[in-house]
Amino acid sequence: GIAYVTTPNFNSLSKKFLGPKWNILNYPEHLSYYTCRTLKHAFACTGFNLIKINTSGFSYSRFKSSNATGLLKNEETNIQKVKSKDEKIRTFFEKNIMAKMLKGTINYCLDKGEMGDSIKAFFIKPE
Repeated sequence: GIAYVTTPNFNSLSKKFLGPKWNILNYPEHLSYYTCRTLKHAFACTGFNLIKINTSGFSYSRFKSSNATGLLKNEETNIQKVKSKDEKIRTFFEKNIMAKMLKGTINYCLDKGEMGDSIKAFFIKPE
């Protein structure tokens, strides 16, 4: 079979800066946390081979809200606000060619350093 996984990156730049204020550390949203290395190891232990893994993304709004308040009191409302702000930022970067190139460069650097906010990985299990 083939598995596609996306999960927060415990080795992300956001996590490194925010430490315990990183608002992804919020039970029960995620029960386990992974880096590229630990995710590859978990799948290798069950017989899967890695096809592709990368990290990307940085949520300025989530970073700002984590840094300001730590774990948020009204999580659902604040997540909606964060998504709305991030969507505006994302739209700007997609419509502006220079900003889009900058975003690509940032994501390239985050991926090479395995420090993007999200890990995306494909694995295959041989028959």
